[in-house]
Amino acid sequence: DDEANRSAFADGWFLPGDLAKFTDDGQLIYCGRADHMMIMDGINIYPAEIERVACEHPAVRDAAAVPVTSEIHQDIPVCAVALHEGARASLAELGEFVAARLGARSPRRIVLLDRIPRKELGKLIRPQLMQTLQALQAAQSATAATPPAAAARPLRQRTRRIRLALELADGIAPAVLDDWLAQAL
Repeated sequence: DDEANRSAFADGWFLPGDLAKFTDDGQLIYCGRADHMMIMDGINIYPAEIERVACEHPAVRDAAAVPVTSEIHQDIPVCAVALHEGARASLAELGEFVAARLGARSPRRIVLLDRIPRKELGKLIRPQLMQTLQALQAAQSATAATPPAAAARPLRQRTRRIRLALELADGIAPAVLDDWLAQAL
């Protein structure tokens, strides 16, 4: 696509769309491609970070993180993992391992696969992985009367009631605050 090619160049420089950051001690950390970044509840989540952490588990041979679209949360990170031959790890163990290292940026679901679909040079075949995940979800929904707790929980938005007390500064009329609250809510 010509438009995509034009936007990839600026002032004679090629802009690949990769994201990276420096740590406080000057180490460069690769975060992945900008167009693969997920945003869940306002938090930027990089698939490469999830994949790197998941692969640190001794049983994991390969991992790939992708977003599942949500009307409530925007993107929900899901991580597919393939284990080393003969290795064993439960979904709960893998989830706890990744969550302990990534906190709020950890995947909300982990799926075990025999292999992650990749091209010859190792690039993830995202459409094929998404099809596999959708097929697993559909099969699980169709066959499981009571799905395992860690596997397929219905998504619910967390809510919390708060009590707010405001004290108006001098010169602000209560009607102004009422108008502002009506527009904000």
